[in-house]
Amino acid sequence: LITLYMAHCNISVQGAKAIAEALKQNSALTMLNVAENMLSDEGAKAIAEALKQNNVLAQLHIQGNRISAEGAKALAEALSQNNALKQLDFGNNRISAEGMKAVAEALKQNIALTTLNIDYCGVSAEGAKALAEALKQNHSLATLDLSVCNLSDEGAEALAEALKHNQTLLKLNICGSSISAQGAKAIAEALKQKHSLTTLD
Repeated sequence: LITLYMAHCNISVQGAKAIAEALKQNSALTMLNVAENMLSDEGAKAIAEALKQNNVLAQLHIQGNRISAEGAKALAEALSQNNALKQLDFGNNRISAEGMKAVAEALKQNIALTTLNIDYCGVSAEGAKALAEALKQNHSLATLDLSVCNLSDEGAEALAEALKHNQTLLKLNICGSSISAQGAKAIAEALKQKHSLTTLD
């Protein structure tokens, strides 16, 4: 078994803990989808602990699981140690700027993750700034989804500055993020300079 799809299965904290224990020992599973369940922060923490030991799982879909900044911090800590995970779909969780800051710090160290989806996560301009600083140092992330995250012009300007330094990001989604002409102008100016971006939504 290399793919396990358990989205929309009403999985609770106990179920998440059982999955986490299995992940610690499993050496075959490369994709786990537990999206739209009820894992909460406690379940996220259990899976995060498993990621510190698992060196095979490449894709984790954990969106829509009522995870807050607390759970995001646990997953961020795992990301700073895990060099196997390539894709993390963390959307539709209320991680807030606090959680995004923790993820951003992890991205400064992580050398494996290529795709990060954190849409509908209430990141705000503050979280976007932290992420922008991480993008200046990160050399692996190729796809970043920040759609509907209330970035505002301030967050857009920070990301624009990061684009001038980052040479690996290929796809960036910031649609539905409360950006006006001011933020759009900053992004446009960044695109005039040398960058790696091929797709911007």
